[in-house]
Amino acid sequence: MSKFHRLFRRKYCYSSNKAKKIKDDCPYTRYSLAICIIVILIFGVYLFQVNGITKTGYKLRELEDRAGELKLVNEKLEIKTAKLQAISKIKKEAEALGLVEVDNIKYIGNNDVAIASVK
Repeated sequence: MSKFHRLFRRKYCYSSNKAKKIKDDCPYTRYSLAICIIVILIFGVYLFQVNGITKTGYKLRELEDRAGELKLVNEKLEIKTAKLQAISKIKKEAEALGLVEVDNIKYIGNNDVAIASVK
């Protein structure tokens, strides 16, 4: 019998009502079940790790999107704060210099020059 036939021959004989196991001459078939179980376990662990990495990647993407949104909101609030502070700063500096608000303004002048006077 060749090596090929020894590796792939049937392990069970169905000559009678009960299945009888035939003696196995090949040493590799003894460990085939253990090797299959080990391969399946390794594949299961691999799938578990890939699933965990993918799940973490999705969470990271959501957090990055949220951080981007918060940066935009922060920039808008900083611009709004700067505008509000600029007006109040101008008013405070005008008061410190002793300037007052003008109620009635009249512009006088020709086409090239305009002159303002307060009455």
